Amino acid sequence: MGDWYEGRITGLAKAAEGLVEVTLDVSGTPLPAAHAHAGQYLKASVEGGGEGYFAIASAPGEGDRLELLVKAGSKLGAALAAPTPPEVLRLSAPLGPGFPLDKARGRDVLLFATGSGLGAIRPVVRVLLRDPGAYGKVTLFVGVRTPTSLAYAKDIGAWEAAGVTVLRVVSQPGASGWAGLTGYVQSHLGSIDATHAVAFVVGQEAMMRAVTEALVSRGLTSDRVFRNH
Repeated sequence: MGDWYEGRITGLAKAAEGLVEVTLDVSGTPLPAAHAHAGQYLKASVEGGGEGYFAIASAPGEGDRLELLVKAGSKLGAALAAPTPPEVLRLSAPLGPGFPLDKARGRDVLLFATGSGLGAIRPVVRVLLRDPGAYGKVTLFVGVRTPTSLAYAKDIGAWEAAGVTVLRVVSQPGASGWAGLTGYVQSHLGSIDATHAVAFVVGQEAMMRAVTEALVSRGLTSDRVFRNH
């Protein structure tokens, strides 16, 4: 696994139903410099049990802070929810190449995320908005099981104000009163022309495969569909 580094927990917050937002101070470690690409991930663990791989939910270049989105039902999530949560997490260096955002320059950008996968797409949006004139139209399709399981609601509102089109899709609305889109994200592409777009996709394998097939049927070649692993 290589070296481990300590990240001091400076913030724990409920990001949505079943999701915990973790803010870490990693000053004094090589992690901020090593986090060079949106879409990278790392391995995090806590003493006494609970570890896993998590997308880095903050964007590169945001100082000595890293953010993670952790499922509350995971072992690490349970440790974070304990009456006395840990003060530090052990962290690996950032892993993976992340998303090749250079390939999006001059093109429309289609983003797809389901559930906690929004943590991996969040830094992509942040980086795109640093230089919005370099890209075409940005559209985010985000799928969740229930309306209350949508993370980063405030961020999403800010992204929409900045010109990002966001389509929220709920697969199991139940009796929530949800009046928006339902089902699966790949069912809501409509008549979108993806011929000159690029797509960045995060989710379960079946979802990513279905999204890719839907995009290819709309003119996007499969070599312009990117995953973060």
